Amino acid sequence: MAYFQSFDKTKLNYEFSPGRLPFTVIVLHGWGIVHIGLYRIFTKQLADFNLYMWDARNHGRSGIKENATIADLADDLRYFLTDIYPEKYPVIAIGHSMGALTLFEYISRYRTDRLAKIVIVDQSPKLMTDDEWRLGVFGDLPAEKNEELMSIFSADVPGGLNEMGKLMLHQEFNKNSSMAARFPAEVLPVPATEASRGLASIWRSFSAKDYRPVLPLIDVPALLLYGEQSQFYLRPTGEYVRDNIPGSKLVYFPQGDHSPFFANESEFFRLVKEFIAE
Repeated sequence: MAYFQSFDKTKLNYEFSPGRLPFTVIVLHGWGIVHIGLYRIFTKQLADFNLYMWDARNHGRSGIKENATIADLADDLRYFLTDIYPEKYPVIAIGHSMGALTLFEYISRYRTDRLAKIVIVDQSPKLMTDDEWRLGVFGDLPAEKNEELMSIFSADVPGGLNEMGKLMLHQEFNKNSSMAARFPAEVLPVPATEASRGLASIWRSFSAKDYRPVLPLIDVPALLLYGEQSQFYLRPTGEYVRDNIPGSKLVYFPQGDHSPFFANESEFFRLVKEFIAE
């Protein structure tokens, strides 16, 4: 475990696992998750590659910025790639959930500079829904409901998570799904403090974004891995992303949820390793 100071001196807790092959993989985790919840499985499966994982600001052991936004997370990645990483090997970025939004924000600001390939895991380019867009989070999250959700979360983390649980898709499947088993234990256990308000601030910032115009700007190979039983997104979401990222490859996991690397571990990482080696 180590730290690096980002562009605004916020400390980010990270871990590095060296590999034997000349590729570097950076894993960007989802909202409310700490990287250690994913670190063991990724280091086991991607042991051949140089692997970096960190807690996003306001998560885990990283520093807190109360009014943090998705732009801050993208600039953290930018700072790492330009000021910390030695630029020795090609970088493959894997973005899960909020991590995918971090990549979309990064690309909106810096295009694909310093990224050789990207992997997007179960994410929509626009979270809030309206009459024109129905592929947002939970398949139905209008602006009013989103603000209500974040108001609850800011004051009461367990209450906010409980309210989110009521909105999730595939309720019957979720009772025994990988996410149902693992997600609660990996959510950052913070009280209603500066940290919880900071998490709500990040959610507000990325839920207000529309990254659909960003997708055609992705000019590096992109692998899209989606769960057909996702708690967050309807199946056509992945198809929309594929149809708007030139040359991208989409794979669905029939029994996969929002975190398909758990229930579909072998197949998920087989696809990732083949994609890196192509």
